[in-house]
Amino acid sequence: MNTTNPSPSEQGPPAPTELEVLAAEGNATPAGERLVGQIRAVRDADVQLARRLQKLLSLGGSDFAALQYVRQENEAGRPVRASQLASVTGVTSAASTMLVNRLVRDGHLTREPDPADKRVQRLVISAATRKALDDATAKTREELDNVLGSLSDRETRRATRLLQSVVAALDHGA
Repeated sequence: MNTTNPSPSEQGPPAPTELEVLAAEGNATPAGERLVGQIRAVRDADVQLARRLQKLLSLGGSDFAALQYVRQENEAGRPVRASQLASVTGVTSAASTMLVNRLVRDGHLTREPDPADKRVQRLVISAATRKALDDATAKTREELDNVLGSLSDRETRRATRLLQSVVAALDHGA
């Protein structure tokens, strides 16, 4: 019995996303349907990039999701406490504690005293993991900077409004 996963070419066409199903049921124009397809392509490319980064760091899905969240919050200058990761990763509080302990043990995160409250520890992505992620995504960041930098202010505002509206529409589902 073959227990390996079929290659993408053996799987056939991917199932339509909920966004595509909703667009097909609505009154989307052919151009709108093409745009939905491109939104899906962006999402799929992002998922594949995340999978490659997970593999690079030898992390499971929840661990990687937690690490990405900590990285994003660190870059925004917002403190992250271990208790926040349970809701972010969809695991129990106990599992979140084990997840954090594992990421600290493996050198991906460090615990530091929160400057605002020395009794509380915040999570910080380690310099080595930040460097590994930065090195692995340097080409992607450069290409995105070139693409996004070529947009006029007007195009950027329109694209931003469009994507915000798509997110809002998706947030109203289920």
